[in-house]
Amino acid sequence: MYGGRRLLRHESGGTGDPQAVAAAAELVCARLREAFGELVGAVGVGALYGHALRRAQLSAPLLEGVEARSDGTLTGLTKALGSGSAPEAEAAGAAVIDHFLALLVSLMGEDVGLRPVRRQWPELNLEVDFDGGSDST
Repeated sequence: MYGGRRLLRHESGGTGDPQAVAAAAELVCARLREAFGELVGAVGVGALYGHALRRAQLSAPLLEGVEARSDGTLTGLTKALGSGSAPEAEAAGAAVIDHFLALLVSLMGEDVGLRPVRRQWPELNLEVDFDGGSDST
């Protein structure tokens, strides 16, 4: 919906290895935490990740042991994603990222909410899919 799959595929090199997807998810989440920390602070990022994680856990049981800390870090993410298949890891990681970005867009609007993402990954030309379709490119 907001490019979570594209971000993960880009950072993992499109590999079918769940460990690579897990490492990519950690990297994407860290870059987002850094980018949005400037806008909403570490505690704000932590609150957003906490909410995004709870929403993602509803559709991705692989995330069951993952926790969002108040500083915006996600504990257990690499272990959880690395324990599944590559498609499961990608779907779960993308769910967290997409929910995080959806919250930002709903609070700040698309331009402000996605500006730091587009700055971090200008080569991806990320666009919002408001229909909720898959981000298969």
